[in-house]
Amino acid sequence: MKASFSSLPTEVIEAVILCTAAGRFPSAIGALSQTCRALYALIYQATDHHLWRAIFLSTFDDPRKLRYYDTDGFDWGSHFRERVWAASFLKRHVRPLRIQKVYTLRSRTTASPIVDLTSTYDMSASVKMLNTLLSVIKTTAPNECHHPLPGESGGCTVEQWEALLSSRSLSFAYHTSPQFPPRLGYSPCLNVPWLQAVLKNGLPASLITKISRESRGLHWDNSPEAIALGELITCTGFLPIRNVVEEQTGRLASSSSRRSIDGPAPDVGISGMNMSVDDQKARAHYRARELVYRMSYLSRRRHWGPYLAVAPTAEDEPLAALRNYEHEESAVDYARRTLLEMFQRATDELSESEDPDYIPSADVETGSSTYSDDGRPDDEDGEPPPVDLVQSRKRKRVVPTPEELKPDWTWLAAARVLFDQYFSDLEELNPEEFVDWNFWREAWASRLRDGPLSFVHDDGPVEGSSSTLVNENALYCRDWAGVQGVWRRAVLWLAYADLEHHNHFGGFDDPGLYECRIRVPMRLRVVGYGAPAVAAYPDRPTIIVEGEMGGQDFEGHPDDTPDDIRRVHGTVSMLSTGHTSSSKRNRNVDQWASEGVQIGAVGSEAGVLGLWTGARHEGRDPIGPFWQWRVA
Repeated sequence: MKASFSSLPTEVIEAVILCTAAGRFPSAIGALSQTCRALYALIYQATDHHLWRAIFLSTFDDPRKLRYYDTDGFDWGSHFRERVWAASFLKRHVRPLRIQKVYTLRSRTTASPIVDLTSTYDMSASVKMLNTLLSVIKTTAPNECHHPLPGESGGCTVEQWEALLSSRSLSFAYHTSPQFPPRLGYSPCLNVPWLQAVLKNGLPASLITKISRESRGLHWDNSPEAIALGELITCTGFLPIRNVVEEQTGRLASSSSRRSIDGPAPDVGISGMNMSVDDQKARAHYRARELVYRMSYLSRRRHWGPYLAVAPTAEDEPLAALRNYEHEESAVDYARRTLLEMFQRATDELSESEDPDYIPSADVETGSSTYSDDGRPDDEDGEPPPVDLVQSRKRKRVVPTPEELKPDWTWLAAARVLFDQYFSDLEELNPEEFVDWNFWREAWASRLRDGPLSFVHDDGPVEGSSSTLVNENALYCRDWAGVQGVWRRAVLWLAYADLEHHNHFGGFDDPGLYECRIRVPMRLRVVGYGAPAVAAYPDRPTIIVEGEMGGQDFEGHPDDTPDDIRRVHGTVSMLSTGHTSSSKRNRNVDQWASEGVQIGAVGSEAGVLGLWTGARHEGRDPIGPFWQWRVA
């Protein structure tokens, strides 16, 4: 009698299964499990996780190598199967985008494009796929080719480090440090090549066009799909559809069909958009402008940064009313009109008190809204009822703590799209090496080893610092985020007249709208520590930093020569979701304030992407994005 495969020793069968996984045939594992009960029990009903752990590690990085990733309860088998499913999902739904060139009765010489962007999947599947890709990013192995510490072999001397950090001028630090993090090579990694292979053809057309179409959907921006897509785009940059196939031209018989090209219904998916890569990038840039430069985005409930509340509050209700209104274009027009009407009322109330926490008296009249059972407004004319955006001032508004906030990835993705265009104009600096997908791996934080590394300067007590924490928990008092050093900071903004005009009247898709841009040096020094901002991360205390950065007119003059240099004060802490938050503000000293979120892993070379605005948070403050990355 011939021996069957199942009669082989268990160790041999497991070795065969591992070879199958390593050979990129993961579906064969499931097929093998269906051949007999014994193999099914071996694969799916084992008493330990050694087999699935080995299968996982044959294809992906070991998450246990990460300093700041919680692997307790990590289900090796479940994560592997989800990633295989995500790759299969993209293979099924990322197809060549077929475009028909059609002549109409109105245009007999120029063909118009018709493209079908109807989804071939439901939103829950899309969210699952995006979150799975994000888990691959978050568990990418750290880059072990880290930058050496001062005094180590290959690194600068302690004296040179002190000169960069404090004893010499900012101009000296600027001229002796590179524009982007120095490339010291990359340690082996499995996750990044896997992602590059899976995303080589991009994302489904019906998904990526939601941020690169002719208008932005208010109801979609805060959906789980938008948030997950935003986090992915923040890490990878905009992923245009590159596989476009033009089919045989035809002719539409009537002008009524032409209307389906010019103005497609949002839920149909038939569009007349030009789908060249340049056109996609241009539309994505315009839609990003609409969100990034929206002055009404600034809010105390967001801590004046790119954040969302962990749990929605009553103050979110007016905006939710707009998001739920089913006619997207009408909601946009109505939002502009309502904000204009409310602006004068808000200004009048603010003038009664200089205190930004001023609470109006109880006799202030506010609007009210009524809705039918289907969620539509009960107005006869079909227009959404008035929403008084000032009504929230009747409540005592408290600035949320980091534990009550999470990143607004929709806004951050829009900021990343704007910076994609900025980096494309810096070809002489070769920014492609900087935005390589390896840049979201742990890097600067990996150089901290296991011992305390505080570098606290003895400049006296710092406001808000906790000397008790420094003395009692010295092990935790170290630069866990890798924040101390020399940075580059890129800032984008619109002239205030343009900002006001386009916020009132739209037109962010004006090709002639010019975005101002600067790239200046910044250096930060750790001057103290505070209690952890989030109790779930006791090993990551709040880091208090001070330093200086170049202003708009910074020229990089030699030492002792006057230059445009601004003082910087701020903190680095955790958010509730495990992301690193950077805050630079001092309402009594600084002119500007900024809030940002670390891209990728803690201490990654990607740096911090965020929002800047006025430090005193006055009405009609400007708003814009910044991106800063450490270079030394």
